[in-house]
Amino acid sequence: MIMLSSPYYTIRPKYWFVNDKPRDNLLFHIEKDDYFGTLATVLSLAREELAGKKISEWQTAMLEKETGNLMYLQKKYKIVPKHD
Repeated sequence: MIMLSSPYYTIRPKYWFVNDKPRDNLLFHIEKDDYFGTLATVLSLAREELAGKKISEWQTAMLEKETGNLMYLQKKYKIVPKHD
């Protein structure tokens, strides 16, 4: 099983576990305006971990594409709350 770990995240195939209070962590990254960049970093780390493993080229390309998309969002957009 492939798994990435840091003090805050454990990534397993199809599952993400955040080791602290999920909503607090999410709001922290949104308030710091680095949520998309953080997601891009996590995807990039996953791609690097999988580099020596047996995965298809389209999976690698998808991770690279989505990392780029997230970095574009980080540069051009900001998350703001909806007011109902």
